[in-house]
Amino acid sequence: FNFQDKEGRKYNDLSHGEKSIFGQAINIYDKINAHNNNWLIFLDEPDISLHPVWQKKYMHELNNIILNTDKKIHLIFTTHSPFLLSDIPKQNIIFLDKDKNGNCKVVDGLKEKKQTFGANIHILLSDSFFMEDGLMGEFAKGKINEIIDFYKEVEKENKNKKDKSNLEPLKTRYKSDKKRFWQTQSIIGEDYLKQVIKNHLVEIESILLGHDEAKQEEIKRLRAEADKLENM
Repeated sequence: FNFQDKEGRKYNDLSHGEKSIFGQAINIYDKINAHNNNWLIFLDEPDISLHPVWQKKYMHELNNIILNTDKKIHLIFTTHSPFLLSDIPKQNIIFLDKDKNGNCKVVDGLKEKKQTFGANIHILLSDSFFMEDGLMGEFAKGKINEIIDFYKEVEKENKNKKDKSNLEPLKTRYKSDKKRFWQTQSIIGEDYLKQVIKNHLVEIESILLGHDEAKQEEIKRLRAEADKLENM
């Protein structure tokens, strides 16, 4: 047999994620209504392959299925999805982590003892899922940290010695990496971080190139930006 919606789409026309959630819903509904038993249902990461929009809807849809039956149903599932977690009260969640030997252990809920139900997705990710080193991709973080580390090196060398000849190797490195550094800065999506990195690069130029040359570099960038705006 096959299913077909009002638009003529069949099961095999669905995306992988749509097939997954549709298949789960049909199976759960069929099982709990085919027998008179009460149910204990285990779901192992049911959100895998689901688009974030469907992850947001998952608990709502599952609840609708359960409300359409008179059975007593207990659900236990594992997940890494903050969307699913935000639909569940903290007291109904067991948080797992690994100890120093790599063994699984139960931890005492959220580190900051905040509620999960209706919580901010970013807070849940950074706290509940132990992503304490931030939510930025490692590639982007590496590119940004390269600029920050270079800035710290320039600052350190500028303060440590009265003889500024020690800055020449750093000046050579900067001229080699300048285009790449500024390209990275220009595509940072978070406005505050983007401004911080720009301030670092301006300070680097002021130290390594001197005030006048650094000023000319900034003028060039502003003119380029003005030309870009005029041509939009």
